[in-house]
Amino acid sequence: MARVELIIKFTDGLRSTRSESLDIETSYPGDLAGEHRVAHILFAELKVTVGKQAVAKHNAVARRWLDFPGKPTGFDKYFDIQNSQALWLELANLIMGAEGDLILAVAFKALEPAQEPSFDDNAATRIMRRVRRRA
Repeated sequence: MARVELIIKFTDGLRSTRSESLDIETSYPGDLAGEHRVAHILFAELKVTVGKQAVAKHNAVARRWLDFPGKPTGFDKYFDIQNSQALWLELANLIMGAEGDLILAVAFKALEPAQEPSFDDNAATRIMRRVRRRA
């Protein structure tokens, strides 16, 4: 595995195809288990990226936190307002980021097999650990 070539073909509803490709030179010697691991990780990431994911429910609420009343205020309150807006922006970003991470975790969890693999199957338990670490 001194070189990896990845080609992705996209087909739309009219059956026209487009493709994207990427060649990567690696600094690691190749072996069958390593190549299988790379392919498994890429396929898992692709399934989650293009697969069905839940819609974020709390983003609208978090964005409303940033709507400050548009009433006139004195200059002496300027820094208080700026600090409050910065605080609420950070909180909104935190909530939206956490919800996005949870949505991704659910999508990766769906890739796990319904039944735990046997502990005697080393390859299956390694794959299960990788999927769980990613989620």
